[in-house]
Amino acid sequence: MKNKRRLTFLLIIIVTAAFFGYQYVMNDEVALSKDHEKILSSHIDSIEQTVKSDITRNTQDFLTFPVEDSKDEFTTLYTYFSLDLLGPPPGQQVCNQFSNELAKEEFTQTEETFYTGIERLYYAVKLIDLCDQEQLTGETEARAEEAIRELYSQTFFKEGYFLSNEFKEYRNKEGYEEVKLMQTSMMLELAQRADVDLSRNKEAVTKWLKGFMEGKTDALSIRHYSKIMKLLNTEPSSSIMNKISYKSIVQKDFYEFTDLLTIESLTHLHKEQQVTLKPEDIQAILQRISYSHNQFANIQQEFYVISIYSNLDMLDAYPNKDKLTRQFERYVHSDGMMPVFSKTNNPYSPYYSMVVAMQSADKDDVAAIQLNKFLAGFLKETDMDELTGLDPFEILSYIHLKKHIDEGFQDTDEAAELAETLKQKLPSQVNAGNVIRTSYLIDSLTLLQADVKEEDFPGNTLEILKRLGSGKTKLFENSTDFSNILFVNSLAGTGKFSKELKDIVPYVEKVNIDTKSEVAAYELYQKALFLRKMGVPTDDNLIAEKLIQLQNGSGYKLNNKQQYKNFYATIFLNRLNQSLLGEEQIDE
Repeated sequence: MKNKRRLTFLLIIIVTAAFFGYQYVMNDEVALSKDHEKILSSHIDSIEQTVKSDITRNTQDFLTFPVEDSKDEFTTLYTYFSLDLLGPPPGQQVCNQFSNELAKEEFTQTEETFYTGIERLYYAVKLIDLCDQEQLTGETEARAEEAIRELYSQTFFKEGYFLSNEFKEYRNKEGYEEVKLMQTSMMLELAQRADVDLSRNKEAVTKWLKGFMEGKTDALSIRHYSKIMKLLNTEPSSSIMNKISYKSIVQKDFYEFTDLLTIESLTHLHKEQQVTLKPEDIQAILQRISYSHNQFANIQQEFYVISIYSNLDMLDAYPNKDKLTRQFERYVHSDGMMPVFSKTNNPYSPYYSMVVAMQSADKDDVAAIQLNKFLAGFLKETDMDELTGLDPFEILSYIHLKKHIDEGFQDTDEAAELAETLKQKLPSQVNAGNVIRTSYLIDSLTLLQADVKEEDFPGNTLEILKRLGSGKTKLFENSTDFSNILFVNSLAGTGKFSKELKDIVPYVEKVNIDTKSEVAAYELYQKALFLRKMGVPTDDNLIAEKLIQLQNGSGYKLNNKQQYKNFYATIFLNRLNQSLLGEEQIDE
């Protein structure tokens, strides 16, 4: 009876073990669901298409990202001016925001904002004029008029123009005459709004303006000349108005920003019937206006593009209305303000991000050919001393780019020399201050297929691995799961420390990826990468769910607490996404 009980007990253990083993295998072997596959494919397609668009249009807007927790008056103003042309009025939140700012005495005096003095007041009043006036207090209008009267007196120069204090010391320097024209036009428009008597400075202004316009034939100058003269209740000179010349600028192959300003003024004059554009001129203009997937990468430029369509009475033909509205809803803060948009200035990782995004593109794709041609020339100009002084992730990005252009790069003398230099940069000991740098140096050496022996690694490498393998994961005072996995991940590609790395697998498997954690995107990527390197099956559907949670527009966020996509998170998670779909084998 006793043996029978023992056999029964053993049988239960065996069956239970088999059941849990079956569950583990089944969970790990479940393929990516069709729904997840479809969603992840759409992420890749979205990122690829935006990069292709930027490459073919010679822009780098894909590399421009909104800055977390930032607010920018300049972007906010041009966003609402653009939306006003397209239809939606500004929300009451932003109206209250600017109304409150305008109430501050220092509003026109500060020099800490992009626009100051006349320009800041002009654009703020323009925005407030778009608001529901019944929702604003009477104090807003009163303060606006008070500020206008103050500036009118403070910024007038006896020569006959208006200029903010910010530009006062430059007023006699070359290149500032156009600034005087713009600010004079703005100040007189504001003054008329506040019922200021414009006749008292009329003679001086018209005299200065006449001198300024000598020899001027561009649409921008003529538009402001006409506006100022009308504000002063004086008929513009027909001889000046008839001097407008525009054929050469309309036919330019590519419009720079200053060209766009002139074209916008030209179409405004066309709308006002002060000049008549021929159908072929209009067609040439529309063909040369460049678009971007991210209008907020340069919202001021996009505003002028939209204004050109508006001036030509062709807003229905503007192709980006829905996209602009969607992006606005994604980026806008609860108080109606927009964030700062910043372009990464790193030399190599931006182009590496583009190569990653183009991973699935055909080799004969126009954008792929264009990118490869650019990279071939760009990389030839690299100074190796400057390269090795950069952040290690930039060095790693450079190596990726070189291998993308030349698959045999690792066999070249340049690669061998670079590898020797990077080996010398490995620290004698890994610590909290260098663990991330060290990891990317090791990744670079692996990518170069360098001959690195165990004694070349930092002296405490083996000790760190043994500690992690025994469950002691607090390596340094500020250690994190991310820094731990990043380091062991770099070692997993070297072919060294196999036993110790295998012992660390249980620790990495237990790391919970909370999408709200500070570096959730990095942790997700590094965990999946390490387990794959170690031959451990991953739950691809769980990874897919995390990717979907972190997806944002044409990129990925660093964590779910952030509002906007992140440059580096987009690189790593785009690669991880591609690997889930079998489009790339990630190896570092």
